[in-house]
Amino acid sequence: MDLAIRAAAPPDHASLVARELATYNRVVCAAPSFLARQGPIDSLSALAKAPCVLHGCGPAVWNFETPDGPKSITVDGPLCTNNVAIIRDAVLAGVGAAWLPDYVISEELRDGRLVRLIPEAKLPLIRVFGIMPKHARQRATVRAVLDILGAALAAQADRFTV
Repeated sequence: MDLAIRAAAPPDHASLVARELATYNRVVCAAPSFLARQGPIDSLSALAKAPCVLHGCGPAVWNFETPDGPKSITVDGPLCTNNVAIIRDAVLAGVGAAWLPDYVISEELRDGRLVRLIPEAKLPLIRVFGIMPKHARQRATVRAVLDILGAALAAQADRFTV
C-alpha cells in the first residue's frame, strides 16, 4: 500500500507519515419535523437530553468549544453507524439530532430540510489526511496524487462552508 485517506487523526506509528489534505466543519443539526416533536434544542443540556444519531457506538461524548470555554456532553440515541449517508438520511427522517460534516449537509441546511443547532457551540474540525509509509512519500506519483487531492478537497471545502 502506498497511500490511504483517513478522516481522523493519523495513526501514531513510526513507519507512517501523514499529510493533511483538508479540514471540514462538524455541524450539529436536526430536521424540523424532529424539533416539532422534541421541542427546541437551544442549549447543550437540551441536546444531551435529545435522542441523537451517533457515529460509532453510543453513548458518545461530544466536546464543544463555546464562548464560555470547553464543554462536554454525553449523548445517546436509537441509531449508531459509521456511515455519514445513513446518519444524514436518519436525521432527515426525524430519527434524532446528529453532527455531520458540512459537505454532507450543506444543501439540506440551505433549503431548510435541516436546521443547524446551537451554532455558537463548535465541535472540533474534521481533518483529512493522506497516510503513507515513509518510503512512499519519496515517490513522485504519491506526491502528485496528494497534491491533486489536496487541491480538490480544499476547493470543495470552500464550496460547502455553511
